[in-house]
Amino acid sequence: MRHEDMDVVEDLLETAREDPSHVDWADVEPYLAHENNDVRARGAETAAELVDAEPEVALRNNSQLLDLAADDYIAVRQQALAALAAVVPEYTDEFTDDIETFIDALTAQVGTIRVLAAQSYSAIASEHPGALAAHTDAIATVVAEAHDADIFEAAGDVFDMSERETLRTHNREEQQKYSVTKEVAVNSLVEIARQQPDAVSEHVDVALEATTASNPLVAGAAIDVISELAKQGYAVPEAAPTVIEEQLATESVFVQARAVRALGNLGAIDAADSIADLATDATDEDLQVLAEETAEWLQERADSAPAST
Repeated sequence: MRHEDMDVVEDLLETAREDPSHVDWADVEPYLAHENNDVRARGAETAAELVDAEPEVALRNNSQLLDLAADDYIAVRQQALAALAAVVPEYTDEFTDDIETFIDALTAQVGTIRVLAAQSYSAIASEHPGALAAHTDAIATVVAEAHDADIFEAAGDVFDMSERETLRTHNREEQQKYSVTKEVAVNSLVEIARQQPDAVSEHVDVALEATTASNPLVAGAAIDVISELAKQGYAVPEAAPTVIEEQLATESVFVQARAVRALGNLGAIDAADSIADLATDATDEDLQVLAEETAEWLQERADSAPAST
């Protein structure tokens, strides 16, 4: 049943779209905490229009926008995060203390909410990397999260072929959004590993699992986490050299280069031959040089190692 306040808030929204100077925050504020979800959603949409017209509106009312960004109703949350995504990159200082709001949204069930949150989160993380370490556990949770890209298969014969194809398309889109947020999170772990490796060392197994991700940007960054920890003398899983050596066979130069560097930092002398083979086959000049130098260094280490008895 349509709420009696819906007409009023929709009039405000229409006015804000046509000429936002005719709507004040005070006009829309009562509807931002409205008990009716749909009225609240229209209020949030109106607020987003005001922010779009004047970004400083978000700074003056950031606490309310952040509350909306954590709202239980998807439409409200989406509108608030969209408004914030347009503002936070330019005003990261004002939102650094609120980074947890965006981290929480990175695990939302709706992919669009994840991506909108990632825009604000990545801007803050880039400008204020020191703020990340306190949230390492939550960030690692995003990296470790699994996504069921084959959910449509479980539907069996419930859907006809056209519906199943629609569901497939939806799942592909959701998988892409999930992958984007995972990419943002794992890059944060790299930054934390460089500055406060103790915080990341507890999540090294999560990073190792992510080294085999289908998204090369996720896999490459996860390899960098292992590489950074090894370079700083932290223990890594015994399987790490083998798992990372397998990534030399990928088609991504981005991943291959990071795998070579990580194997060097791990002192993985058993991988010297595989790296040498990569140096021979590589078509990328920089990768070829890196692989040649790393293979040579590892071979020298192997030659100088005490003979086993």
